[in-house]
Amino acid sequence: IEICFTTKEREHFNKWGFENGVGRKLIFTPKEELLFLEPNARAIDVAYNLNPNLGMKAVAVKIDGKLFGLDAVVPNTAVVEVITDTGKNAPDKEWLRFANLESRRAIEKQLMVTERDRKVALGKEILQNEVLAERGILEIRDLDDAVVSQLLASLSCWYGTNDLYYKVADGMDTGRVKLILDNLGIRVGVYTSVLIEGDNAPGVAKDVAQVLAKHKADTRNAVE
Repeated sequence: IEICFTTKEREHFNKWGFENGVGRKLIFTPKEELLFLEPNARAIDVAYNLNPNLGMKAVAVKIDGKLFGLDAVVPNTAVVEVITDTGKNAPDKEWLRFANLESRRAIEKQLMVTERDRKVALGKEILQNEVLAERGILEIRDLDDAVVSQLLASLSCWYGTNDLYYKVADGMDTGRVKLILDNLGIRVGVYTSVLIEGDNAPGVAKDVAQVLAKHKADTRNAVE
């Protein structure tokens, strides 16, 4: 990179040949990071160029100290600060309208992941309410690993329980799941799962285990 230092009066000559839209913009961040972006780059492109996770959480920018929306075209040699919402876990679909190609690809990928996560959560809820609850099971992980493996294989869910949840949300017949569980011995009226929550202290896990043992039960998942 060849850099020319000049006086403030001659700054208009030091524009790196961008006045006619040729080449790439030079953008700075408050941390003195240097970015080269397309001539029509917008604020959202700056955020995604810095980091896709930063872009996903972006809500606005400051350009040379002034507040702008994410669709603002960023001028050459500007200092851009990305303002984020740390509680934001998904990009806005609207950004696809004005983001550049590279940013759009990252946004589309994030949207796909977000949609998959939504379906996984929905499928898990459906499975718990329509299949597991009547069998006295709180979560699928409460079953023996061998049972879970056979269930997943029978349903061609090769990528684990999240694959099962996704397919259930996508329309898989829960009747098939019930039939397979019945054949594996996980029938209505056989099991009872209990969720125990409370403050932790030394010896609590041992006391709980002893109580369960008296009733010929076991602990499947413990978090201390």
